Amino acid sequence: MDLIAHQYRQARVHVILDNLNTHKDTSMGAFLSDWNRVHGRRFVFHFTPTHGSWLNQVELWFAIVTRRVLRHGDFHSVDELIAALKQFITRWNRREAHPFRWTYRGLPLVS
Repeated sequence: MDLIAHQYRQARVHVILDNLNTHKDTSMGAFLSDWNRVHGRRFVFHFTPTHGSWLNQVELWFAIVTRRVLRHGDFHSVDELIAALKQFITRWNRREAHPFRWTYRGLPLVS
């Protein structure tokens, strides 16, 4: 096993979980605690706030980053990944940055 793979397996990992009330469910909390214990307690869970609909706007931007940079990216190092992300952010801020328009009006969804 190379040094990078070994370091990755030992590194602390931060996990962001959505606010779908899972963090209020005690069985889910127990599952996450047990799972984390088995994996050396290296995972740190962060939960988005309840009633955090403003985060949907942030999720839109992350979806754009995922589609344009990450999904088909081929990065040979963390430094390459960071450089690609910084380049995208610079280009986005110069040419494409705009407020995301909230269009949902609170009406029931129709299927």
